[in-house]
This record gives sequence, C-alpha cells and structure tokens, in this order.
Amino acid sequence: VKPNYLKGLSHVLNRLPKPVLLPELPTAVRIAALQCMHALTRLPTPVLLPYKPQVIRALAKPLDDKKRLVRKEAVSARGEWFLLGSPGS
Repeated sequence: VKPNYLKGLSHVLNRLPKPVLLPELPTAVRIAALQCMHALTRLPTPVLLPYKPQVIRALAKPLDDKKRLVRKEAVSARGEWFLLGSPGS
C-alpha cells in the first residue's frame, strides 16, 4: 500500500466520524457519512484495523439518533466495522 494512500485514509478516518456525531446536521448528511463509513470497510483489512476501535466508538453515538433512518445506517456501518478482521470476513 502506498504511503500517500495511507495518509489520505488516515485523514478521512480521523475526520469523517465527526459529522456523524453532530445531530444538528441535516439527516441526509448524517446518513451519507454513515454510508461512507460503511463503504470504507471494503478497503484492505490490514489498513483499516488500526482505526477500528476509534470508528466503532464514533459509530455508537448515532445509534441513539432521533431519526430511524440514521439509526439503521449506524447499525449497518457499525456491524461491518465490528466484523472487520474477524475470521470469515
């Protein structure tokens, strides 16, 4: 994996969970951020594993969102991050 790729991924993973935590943002933005977090799980597992605990903690907050669609996306994204690195995934 190229160093610039890792630097870019680090930047995304360190900043993306923040919009998910802001309930004052529009629902569509929160859903899109969660979908992005879910899509990131398709990247190579060894690259993502260092960020797994941080992302799982960040994805806990939207589980209590007032909007059902946001909660649904949070469950889906968090589930994929939990499975990241497990046997058979």
